[in-house]
Amino acid sequence: MNNPLLPASCKLLSLLLAGLWSLALPAQENRKLGTDEIFYSIAISPDSTLLAAAGQQGVQLWNWQQGSKLAQLEDAPCTTLAYAHGIHYLATGNQQGQIRMWDTRSRQLLWTQTPASGVITCMAFSHDDQWVALGSTDQHIYVLHVQSGQLKTRLQGHQDDVLALDFAPDGRILASGGADQSLKLWDVGTGELLHTIPSQQGWIHDLTYSTDGTRLLSSGDKGRLMVWKVDPNAYLLPLTNLHKSMGWLLSVSFEHPGKNVYGTAGQSGKLFIFHPYGYYAYRGNSLIHDFCFLPRNEDNTIQVAIATRGEGILLLHATQMKSYY
Repeated sequence: MNNPLLPASCKLLSLLLAGLWSLALPAQENRKLGTDEIFYSIAISPDSTLLAAAGQQGVQLWNWQQGSKLAQLEDAPCTTLAYAHGIHYLATGNQQGQIRMWDTRSRQLLWTQTPASGVITCMAFSHDDQWVALGSTDQHIYVLHVQSGQLKTRLQGHQDDVLALDFAPDGRILASGGADQSLKLWDVGTGELLHTIPSQQGWIHDLTYSTDGTRLLSSGDKGRLMVWKVDPNAYLLPLTNLHKSMGWLLSVSFEHPGKNVYGTAGQSGKLFIFHPYGYYAYRGNSLIHDFCFLPRNEDNTIQVAIATRGEGILLLHATQMKSYY
């Protein structure tokens, strides 16, 4: 990705303007929250002040900036969680097919439902925070009303575990993927299956839309990260197929707002963050189940939180990663 025709001064200027390289401040240190526990899922609150993590020891709520644990919302193992987009609601799922809805400001449990007969593997809120969708090993997708917990619809079409979900920003389309090696697009209003796209990635472990809804990321167990272009009819067109021998890719995310900075992480303990001028790479000692972008710090450095299998929650700065331009 290096352009030999671009003068060095122009390269430096472009990187500084993009916030990908800082000369003014020293490199930030990586930090750890808590102990060497196993965490499966992690999410940041809408106002970026709270970090929620789910794992073998239940659900924890952290002030990530101060490094202080604020609450233990659940004690039993939890498989996945998701934050709402505009309100402090947190949905959690477990191995018993149960979903709980929390208000993380008051720390109050709002409701509990058990719609699934299998493990809850993934969750997503619609961008208007009206609906929450969850996928299960029972091969179904359930869409529930956020305020009441009432079941809106059950979507059937996958032939194996449903592992990934996300709503398009306009709320009309729900994308899903799973162990049947397919990516599916659903009409949220009618429940109709609109498209099925065979996977080039094996199992689809995670997927996410960009803020503007024009891109979708998907990751799989063949070490491939796919960037899809969303056309006006909501169909997906392959845009980029990245394969860097990354092993099973379990998590993907865009840095919001925008679509030009995104990342993936997984089984090998590697995290890759791609930007218009190259990418950052981090390798830890444990499998990375999930990660999320954090707000950039005072020197505009990219930073993320990762949920690991044995190293707990780690807060990582791009200045501590290897850079490739």
